[in-house]
Amino acid sequence: MNSGIGMKRMMKRRIIYLLSLTVLFFAWSVAALAQAGDEPGMQEVTITGTGQIVYSDAAGEETGVGGGNTQPQGGGPVQAAPSTGDSGENYQPEISTDDSSIQFGGDAGYAAEGTAAGTSGYVEVVVTQSATITFDDGEAQAQPEISGDTGNLVFSAESSTVAGGITGKSAGVAADAAEVQYVEVVVNKTITITFSTQAITAETKTGVAAETCTDSPEISSVTINEDAASNGGEMELKSDSVCDPKKSVTIAWKIKSDCAALKEISIAVGSETKTYAGVEKGITFEGKYEFKISDTKARKIVINAKDANEKESKFEYSLSVEPIEELPKPTFSAITVNGKSVEADGTLDIESTDCGDMKLDIKGKAASVCGEIESVALEADGTSFKVEGKDTWEAKPTFKEADSYNITLQAKDSRNTESEEFEFEVQLTKNVQAPVVTIEMISNIAVPDFGGEMEMNKGNLIDGKLNIAGTAEKTQCEIAKVEVSMDDGSSWFEAEDTTAWAYGFKPSDGEYEIVARATDIGGNESEEMLNPIELTYTDKTEEDALREVFEKMLQAYKDNDVDTFMDAVDDNFSTNYDSIEDSNRLEQALDDKFTEQGLIDIVYQVKATIISGTTGRIEFDWDTDTGSVTYAHTGVWVFNKEDEGWKLLNIEDDDTFLKHTSVVASITVTDIYYDSDTGTLTSNGIDAAELTVLVADAAGNPIKDGTEVLFSVDKGSIDPVATTMEGVAEVVYTTGSDYGTVVVTMQSGTVTDTYMLIVEQALPPDFPDEPEK
Repeated sequence: MNSGIGMKRMMKRRIIYLLSLTVLFFAWSVAALAQAGDEPGMQEVTITGTGQIVYSDAAGEETGVGGGNTQPQGGGPVQAAPSTGDSGENYQPEISTDDSSIQFGGDAGYAAEGTAAGTSGYVEVVVTQSATITFDDGEAQAQPEISGDTGNLVFSAESSTVAGGITGKSAGVAADAAEVQYVEVVVNKTITITFSTQAITAETKTGVAAETCTDSPEISSVTINEDAASNGGEMELKSDSVCDPKKSVTIAWKIKSDCAALKEISIAVGSETKTYAGVEKGITFEGKYEFKISDTKARKIVINAKDANEKESKFEYSLSVEPIEELPKPTFSAITVNGKSVEADGTLDIESTDCGDMKLDIKGKAASVCGEIESVALEADGTSFKVEGKDTWEAKPTFKEADSYNITLQAKDSRNTESEEFEFEVQLTKNVQAPVVTIEMISNIAVPDFGGEMEMNKGNLIDGKLNIAGTAEKTQCEIAKVEVSMDDGSSWFEAEDTTAWAYGFKPSDGEYEIVARATDIGGNESEEMLNPIELTYTDKTEEDALREVFEKMLQAYKDNDVDTFMDAVDDNFSTNYDSIEDSNRLEQALDDKFTEQGLIDIVYQVKATIISGTTGRIEFDWDTDTGSVTYAHTGVWVFNKEDEGWKLLNIEDDDTFLKHTSVVASITVTDIYYDSDTGTLTSNGIDAAELTVLVADAAGNPIKDGTEVLFSVDKGSIDPVATTMEGVAEVVYTTGSDYGTVVVTMQSGTVTDTYMLIVEQALPPDFPDEPEK
């Protein structure tokens, strides 16, 4: 009794294309209503390709077109009066343009001809391929059951699907428009629909109602992540993540309805709801719903089931994820300082060779389980330093002083979680060799090695200043500055330039202790000089200084001060004069002279002071202190400029008073004593005179004691030899018979002199008196 109906349709952008719809055939069985319990008769209804419903009897003869041959048009369902039990009053199906559904107007079934009002049949709809069928009687919804043996959707009047799913109403019993029922069938593919009707008497209807099942669907075996859940219960899940309240949740459950097909199945999780297709009665529905929770908010879970009899069951449960009370803290790893690894609370010894401030290169890594590293902070003894980078970071703090420093690291991640403080200690030392400084010249005069004494005067000034110059050598770091002190380091003055430096100052009379120091760019100072240069400055010219040395020597000579005199004599002193070949002989000569002569008197006058380079000349006139304003002698002393000052090097005069005192320069009769009463000498061979002779050196000073003087006369006689005492020699002259001028010759060494005496002629003696007679 089946016939094929082919239908194909497509929808795009709400436009429905009806390709073909063929209802192969409908079997309609109608039972004789007069006798209860007879087999129902069948009548076929065929939906053609145009969607027209054609009714036929059991023999296949067409009996008419329901609904006045109303053809499918676009739009909503056909609105027509309900059936009064006449087969001709059934309405055409219409294909809805908005949802591609087939709608049946009028009674939800077919009443056989002659059936009394108030009696009607039930509708069985068999869908052999995919389709969606909705029943709507204006009061309740019923889901179709899935036939377990054919996979068809079956609606029957049995149990909760009375009159084709229209609870409490017979199909087509009402005549007024207010109780119109219809069936909506949404067709996705070609289907075959079979309508069969059976007369249902009032008694039958009563019997059906009495046998109606009233049990609600059963919801069982509810599990949450495989843990059993109880209706009305609650659960707090532990997060899958240590950082966020995240949880993957799987809810499983079972539903079974033994009274009617399940038409509504859903699960609501919070505000989200998912629905599932219904199943036939007696079939167990196994549900499964998976979702993720990403916060700690409690969610209400509701599993809902409703059958075709409008019986409903619910399973309610509260579900939440426990909050993360404490997030994992960021951590540090691979910390190094200048390439050396360091652990927390460790100590590192770092030796710096930096020329300037000492730098540390601190590197490491930071990691966070719950987010990205946002920042890394570094402090050294409470002072913050810049850190570059995040996950891999680096800091380069600098320090001026070698000392012990406490380093503290702390990281913060993107969730504002801070790490524990990572602390360690750095013992920082500096190993940089200091520069070397040297003083080489003072006003172009080389300074003594290892310090020493220098004398300078106004003549040493360059542009009015004493110029101190030297060098400074770096060891590791560039020279930053050189400083000079004139008071052995009590005060400092910065010199010009560095490696070849100079400092000039205007001196005044006095003594200076000159030292220098160099400082490199790292602040490292040179070692102290071994000894300062002790400079005595006199605010005079070089000529003044030379003349002062000369005058000092002459004063020492007059003071019989050999030591002071010899301090100003050059070690290389020499002269061609007898007995004064070198400085040793000169010292001996002076010593002898000063020992033998208690008083030396000399006067002098400097005529010229001449300086040429390191050679100085003093030209002067001199004489013994005779009270005369004139000078009988001229002297030239030659000096050499040494580190310690001017030193006597040579003598260029012939009659210097520095000759040895045994060298006679003059023999002079200073006094004569006559032994006669008359004070004269006569040639009587008796008269005598004592001569006092002064023997002196070239300076007019008495010759040394014991110097022999030879005497001779041309008349009379004289002592041939006399020796000096304090420069004086005494001899006696006795007259002879000759009279006249007597030449006395005196000689000592190479010096000869003469002295003249007058001898008067002696008178003859008187004759004796004659004797008395």
